[in-house]
Amino acid sequence: MTTNNQLIKFTLGEQMFSLELSSVYSILGAESLQLENGPNDQIGWLVAKPKPIIVYSLAKRFMQKQTTIGPIIVLNSPEHKQAFMLKEILGIASREQTKFHNLPKTLSNSTNKFFNGILEINNDLFLNIDPTSIMAQNTEIVEELSGNNDLPKTDFTHLQNLSNPNIWANSKKQIFLSTTGLYTEDKKQILMGLSITQVCEIIETTKINPIPCASKHIMGFILYHNQPVVVIDIGYCLTKTSTELNTVNKLVVVRGLKVGELVAFPVGNKVSVYNLPILHKACKTNSLLNNKFILAAFEIEKSLLIIPNIE
Repeated sequence: MTTNNQLIKFTLGEQMFSLELSSVYSILGAESLQLENGPNDQIGWLVAKPKPIIVYSLAKRFMQKQTTIGPIIVLNSPEHKQAFMLKEILGIASREQTKFHNLPKTLSNSTNKFFNGILEINNDLFLNIDPTSIMAQNTEIVEELSGNNDLPKTDFTHLQNLSNPNIWANSKKQIFLSTTGLYTEDKKQILMGLSITQVCEIIETTKINPIPCASKHIMGFILYHNQPVVVIDIGYCLTKTSTELNTVNKLVVVRGLKVGELVAFPVGNKVSVYNLPILHKACKTNSLLNNKFILAAFEIEKSLLIIPNIE
């Protein structure tokens, strides 16, 4: 069988991945592995000539736990072969069966360089791995993963005294408000506000596909109208604690002010639209004023309103 235009599908944890079959030298069972933990995700080696082939945990390379022993793929390399342990191989697919999606800009501009796109195969989504990225030298991988993944810091102090924050008001003078399920230390409810023109749709919470090595504020991605959309954990952005989604949560899909790319946020079960202007006071909560994820913050009635930075 020719390996051109063929893909191998496999899993690590709950996430599904794909890889060009032309980059795979062989597929072996776990019984071929000589267990021996070592540095840089090494879990053992394979007996081969002229020298053994080191086996790495692909899960650990993606900052996940290696919970089970699974099949091993040996990849071609112009210098030397490397092998990686997977969880489960799902099969082979041809390029004709797939639909390719570019990575959202939020991911393609980050320090995560393992993936070159998202493949849709029979309504399932696969992160397509760039084989050269996982076969990089160990020192390069350490440098890649130890970099700063945070968003660039935004200077928003000049926004706090605006009487009419037109950066998020539109020509209709309406603002979309939603609950976040979060509260300040003095028990004030935290609301999220967006210009009504930024809001595309509120949808039911669907399967969020995790992205290995992504920044902690990125929950994963969904497929929205045939387009990959990154889901941002606003709870983590504010509290450094990951949000646990439940049946109450919904997802609001919004468009950035400058970039124009779609992103999604989990929101609570209460949403509303208000005409502007609304009575508000400047926020005095320092933890919010110095948060790079927040464009502006205001006190309204007995709640705190934050405007997320999605430029």
